[in-house]
Amino acid sequence: MAGAGIALLSSCYTAEYLQSGRLVAIALEDAQPKELAVWAVYPARRQVLPKVRVFVEAMRGCWGGRFTGWRV
Repeated sequence: MAGAGIALLSSCYTAEYLQSGRLVAIALEDAQPKELAVWAVYPARRQVLPKVRVFVEAMRGCWGGRFTGWRV
């Protein structure tokens, strides 16, 4: 990614790169991103499929502190 420019990326994706120094975070006070909604939509069933539960739990672990409506 060296020299690729400026990007808005998820902290889940970039944490390792920031910690290792391969990416550098910059502050652009005049260019703050809008909040985005994230939805996990799946069929309503008594038992949620294990792979769906694992995915939703992974998203909750990554972004859960910023969202209040997580339910499985």
